[in-house]
Amino acid sequence: MERMTRNGHTTFSQMLPRHAAFAFCFWLVQLIYRITSGTPPVLCDILFPLFLFAPWAIRPLTWRLVISIGCYFVIYYVAFLHLLDDIVVRAHWMEIPNLETRLFAGWSPVVELQKYRIVPLNVFFCVGYSLHIVNILLPFFYLLFKKQYAHAEEYVSVFLACGYLGFTIYLLYPVVPPRLALLDVTSVSPPWASGAWESAGQLFRANPYAALPSLHCAFPFLSFLYLRARGYSLAWLFAGMSLWLFVGTIYLGEHYFLDVLGGMIVAFVAFFAMTLRPRFGHTRSLGQCTKGQ
Repeated sequence: MERMTRNGHTTFSQMLPRHAAFAFCFWLVQLIYRITSGTPPVLCDILFPLFLFAPWAIRPLTWRLVISIGCYFVIYYVAFLHLLDDIVVRAHWMEIPNLETRLFAGWSPVVELQKYRIVPLNVFFCVGYSLHIVNILLPFFYLLFKKQYAHAEEYVSVFLACGYLGFTIYLLYPVVPPRLALLDVTSVSPPWASGAWESAGQLFRANPYAALPSLHCAFPFLSFLYLRARGYSLAWLFAGMSLWLFVGTIYLGEHYFLDVLGGMIVAFVAFFAMTLRPRFGHTRSLGQCTKGQ
């Protein structure tokens, strides 16, 4: 797939992916918080744009998209690892649950759902929660299998826009999940994981203050929106996955109802921004991208 203007030269704007604005915004916000936390930027922060944008310069389409997705997961780990101490200080503990209580006239969805905790439901919802990466990769590989390379490229930009928008919100408004903030809520770990689940989180210092928005809920809903808009029947699988996770993340004490709603909104924003508004300087149509190289 070529990115050429009429005179055969690649412009700077054409080198950028569709989601470039979302990625740049995230990088800028994390850099600002890195500086304001009292720690000078390190080489990793300065080289951050390489992870965000450099993979998009790879010529073979499939490798470009696979590496871009891989960099997304690397960025999540690296971006928040050095900022966790600062995030802890700014984390919001009770604003979201208090707002929910007012909205539901004293009723808390997460507290009420946890009253019905039983082992079969624990297993059922833990399985759904563990399929997080499937909601990202399955649509991508499905589109590649169908040889719909243009849609695969567009889908990856939609997914990355959604993810980086979520990352930006995590930095601007970190929220403590109900399993940590509320005394009436119990953390439900996968029954098969024993203590390994918590140990892994402590080892890798996964960001525990990333409740709002729920990207666990955003991604299956985003996959449904995209596949449905492009006419793929696989969309209905992700409609079911969305419902599974909408209820499951609340039941497990990982998210509030408002986190789920926030995930849906983030998915909507990313979907419409990437599919309805042409990228600046983007001169080729989807129909021009028909080959995997």
